[in-house]
Amino acid sequence: MSEVKCDHCGLPVPSGLIDESSDVQFCCGGCKMVYEAIHSCGLDRYYELQESADKTQVGKTTGGDYSHFDEPSFHETYVRRTPGGMLTTDLRLESVHCAACVWLVERLPRVLPGVLESRLDFRRSCASITWDGNKTTLSEIARTLDSLGYPSHPYRQSQMQEVRKLENRRHLINIGIAGACAGNVMLIAFALYGGRLSGMEEQYRSFFHWVSLGVTLVALIFPGRTFYVGA
Repeated sequence: MSEVKCDHCGLPVPSGLIDESSDVQFCCGGCKMVYEAIHSCGLDRYYELQESADKTQVGKTTGGDYSHFDEPSFHETYVRRTPGGMLTTDLRLESVHCAACVWLVERLPRVLPGVLESRLDFRRSCASITWDGNKTTLSEIARTLDSLGYPSHPYRQSQMQEVRKLENRRHLINIGIAGACAGNVMLIAFALYGGRLSGMEEQYRSFFHWVSLGVTLVALIFPGRTFYVGA
């Protein structure tokens, strides 16, 4: 008998959980709950977008209550009020791993009435949520995200600012390294062009070619990794 894979996460389904009367199979109850939640919200395209991603990293619901998200002390620490009177906060989400996750989380306003905006920073796995406090609660938002496979945790604005400061510093360092590498490759290229006119020996020309390749690899591996992460 061929291996049966879970329709949500792609992992093998234990023989005891295989339902031969059903067209869809699940490795556990958590995957079944998330799959049903996504389909009931009309967000089936999530699975189309996820086809090229590693499905073994998809999240599972924890069934958390998140009632403490509505406590005044929690709001005082983590929730901000916009000039228009709406509420906004930042949540760190588990199991964010591909573009399909971004697509799904940003469809939250379609899933839960009262949510006005949902923006997901993929690199930080941080979602910025804005909602109408008269129509929904933060605990309901967290439960909805959990049901879609993204357990939520509070994220301080000060933490985000510190992370951004560190990232900006890292970007500046990468720009400096990339600039230095580019400058050195250009100087080596000028030397090679001059060598052609002055009759540079083959061994030196070959040496400069290898040095140029090495410097280029440094630029690709270190500053260039910014483009590879999450690609």
